[in-house]
Amino acid sequence: MGEYDRILTTGDGGKGWREQSNRFEGERDRMINNNKGIFFIDDSEGWLFGTDGSIFHTTNGGAEWSRQESRIPLINGHVRETVNGIHFFDKQHGVAVADIGFIVNTMNGGNNWQLCESVTDNNMTAVQFTNRNEAWAVGWHGTILKSNDSGQTWEMVNGRTSNDLEQVAFADGNRGLAVGQHGTITMTQDGG
Repeated sequence: MGEYDRILTTGDGGKGWREQSNRFEGERDRMINNNKGIFFIDDSEGWLFGTDGSIFHTTNGGAEWSRQESRIPLINGHVRETVNGIHFFDKQHGVAVADIGFIVNTMNGGNNWQLCESVTDNNMTAVQFTNRNEAWAVGWHGTILKSNDSGQTWEMVNGRTSNDLEQVAFADGNRGLAVGQHGTITMTQDGG
């Protein structure tokens, strides 16, 4: 996936790729959405995210996509901030992070996303669940956030860096890494 709504698919293990067409009902979505990432919970169900607060959902392996209302607020009345990361613990519980510190969560597979109270104005770049309740998010200026209630509320954690963080990965509830700008690697072995 990539800019200008580009999605490439393969059904033969990556030997041949084709561009997916007719993904949208309206031209408005086609003209403004740049895809930033994709996350699949299993072979058929996944979420695609990107500019203008977009979150799309598939239940058939990406053959068809439907837009979900992300609840990312409109800026200047017409454009939403970019969704930069999404993670689901299971088919129901998910969190998405966006620019300007916006975070949304869902407890019903994205049928309803809820905007969380902001604890930062920094752009958020990635998020991961470690269990059904605990989630971690990272972003610019060394921002590390933790949630203990499936992404409904967040608290700031000291990651001991001011460099922009781009990705977060936990092996289990205790051991995790966040990586980013200038080769930054910050880690925890005690759950943060």
